[in-house]
Amino acid sequence: MPPVPSIPFVLASSPQARPRVVVAPSLLAWGLATLLLSGPAAQPAWAQEPQAPASETASGNLPRVEVRARSNTGALRSPSATGLDLSWKDTPQSLHVLGEQAMQDYRLYSVGDALGSLPGIYVERFETDRSSYFARGFEINNFQIDGLGLLPGRFTGLEDKGDTAMYERIEVLRGAGSLLIGAGNPSATVNYVRKRPGSRFQAQSSLSLGSWRERRLDVDLSSPLNRGGTVRARLVLMGQGQDSYLDRYQQDKTLAYGVFEVDLGEDTLLTVGASKQQRKTRGGMWGAVPLVDKNGTPLDFDRHVSSAAAWTRWDVSQDEWFADLSHSLGGGWQARATAMRMTHSGRSQLLWWSDSPDPQAGNGGLAWPSRYDPDRKESSVDLRLSGPFEALGRRHELVLGAQAGRSELLELSTEGDSLGTPLPPLAQWQGQFALPVFNGTRSGSDLKDRLQSLYAAVRLRPSEHLQLMLGANHSRLKTEGKSYGNAQDADAAHTAPYLGAVWALTPELSAYASHTALFRPQGELDAQLQRLQPVQGRNDELGLKGAALGGRLTLAAAAFRSQQNHLATYAGQHPVQEAVAIYRGQDTQSQGVELELQGQVLPGLSLHAAYTQLALKTRQGEAARLNTPRQTAQLGAQWQPMDGLRLGAQFNWRSEVRNEQGRRQAAFGLLDLMASYALSPALRLGLNVRNLADQDYLHFSGASQGYHGAPRSLSASLSWRV
Repeated sequence: MPPVPSIPFVLASSPQARPRVVVAPSLLAWGLATLLLSGPAAQPAWAQEPQAPASETASGNLPRVEVRARSNTGALRSPSATGLDLSWKDTPQSLHVLGEQAMQDYRLYSVGDALGSLPGIYVERFETDRSSYFARGFEINNFQIDGLGLLPGRFTGLEDKGDTAMYERIEVLRGAGSLLIGAGNPSATVNYVRKRPGSRFQAQSSLSLGSWRERRLDVDLSSPLNRGGTVRARLVLMGQGQDSYLDRYQQDKTLAYGVFEVDLGEDTLLTVGASKQQRKTRGGMWGAVPLVDKNGTPLDFDRHVSSAAAWTRWDVSQDEWFADLSHSLGGGWQARATAMRMTHSGRSQLLWWSDSPDPQAGNGGLAWPSRYDPDRKESSVDLRLSGPFEALGRRHELVLGAQAGRSELLELSTEGDSLGTPLPPLAQWQGQFALPVFNGTRSGSDLKDRLQSLYAAVRLRPSEHLQLMLGANHSRLKTEGKSYGNAQDADAAHTAPYLGAVWALTPELSAYASHTALFRPQGELDAQLQRLQPVQGRNDELGLKGAALGGRLTLAAAAFRSQQNHLATYAGQHPVQEAVAIYRGQDTQSQGVELELQGQVLPGLSLHAAYTQLALKTRQGEAARLNTPRQTAQLGAQWQPMDGLRLGAQFNWRSEVRNEQGRRQAAFGLLDLMASYALSPALRLGLNVRNLADQDYLHFSGASQGYHGAPRSLSASLSWRV
């Protein structure tokens, strides 16, 4: 069984996470296509960059910004931390945003690529189609969509290959963010912000071709649907196919996203939408290539080598439906109700290389073929009331909210009849393994999670220069059902406080501090196949945020310290039920610093630089989680030397990592370049180069398998907007 300790929804089950269900294309999306394509041609409502002035965003006519390494974080306003609409400078934690322009410029089409481009985020790619995301030494498992928190841990639905085409921006709040979600985690909270319609018809389309037969077409349309513009719609369609540098690996994916906005009155806005993503993979790896043999000798293999058999496949379908009703109560007060439904299904047949290669026996390991069919459903409802109030001669803000969520997981794993068959030595492997009959042992899970949460936060201004953020979340998470024959019933409740303060030292510089209590139930099993006790701990952060050059340049520095007790740490596979990964609780501490600078330093020239250093240890002071880099750095620039021409470069570096067997990946950096030129006001030609230096490096987790990262690749795109 592949040791994949960090997959949120695997829990105690086999790390064979892969999905199924094929659903017919959304009627909403195709209805929108008919409506929008019948409208007049004009220009698309681009995802609103957070720095656009209110006067411009109100009409939906957003300014085109030609030079931007990424969104202007200093002008960002986000409710991700507390539910309050706080600016970047007033948020007592590290906050960063990746805007649509940067995602387009650097072709950050997958969720994994987008998150990996952000400072302080480490993407651990342990397989071809799944990844884990880390910040400050810990896995990220707090996710939001449009500010609505997804249920913690078991199912996020946003895998490494999920597409970014329907997102306006991605916000990352580093540090603990338990106030809105109720599950404290000192890594980060990721908020995916969907695109919304504009007030006039606008359109964009892009065609791109690249290495390994990559081809992609996306269309983005936005339009009012009546004369008064009180009903608006937006449609995003995407299709992409690609082979790979890895043997036998190829993937096709599609996306359809549609959203309506309806002004029910001057003070009431109704938003409804739906999306569908489908992915079909052939030759994908379950686990990866063995890195050491039975003697502990490191194994070398070419960059193209894959452990997948020729018959492996992994098909995924993910559907989302959502509705949002907001009403202005006057005096700045607003009531909001949000509901979301998500289904994620899959069907796969995969091969894992169990056991290590045995030079004496002349084999490359033992075959573990399996078919895995999961269905996951998640529903969430959030009710929120927010607004200002006067007290002691000053204006303050308050938010009150309640959230209820439910998720269901039904999965079935069936072993193939060739289980335990010796595989050929790695040097002779070409995917030549007969398709088995999947009639072996059947096992799986039937689990239900229910979350109930109440939260409140207040921003107080006791003086002109001081702001205090006080809040608390009371959550109850109840689990019922079985996983691979083992009862998973649990019922945990906890109240987590949140404290933050921001002190304006000067008009350009502020200092902040925050404290968050941590509490998070865990689904992982120990060696006795019992659930681990919940994680408990704390997270503290101190920092400075400032601006220079008239606000064009922002600077931030943060020092953080967090402690998690009983944190699940992978301990291998169960000796009897080998399909079950087992874990042990470990007390772990993380502390470090983050530095970041970004903005326009000269006319036409934007820079971005970031550096993170951390120490990650057990309570006994021993180094922990050595597969997590202790240092990461990032340097980016974007330059417009002349009208219509935009040039960019981004360099990402990380320090050494190693796995449990001592296999090391030395420190390395990857350099990506982009260039685009406006052929006309409507047409733009783009060119991208990834891994310019053709750096050879390994992907692996803490386990004993891995594979080579992608070599240098090229792509060209032609985009149209009117």
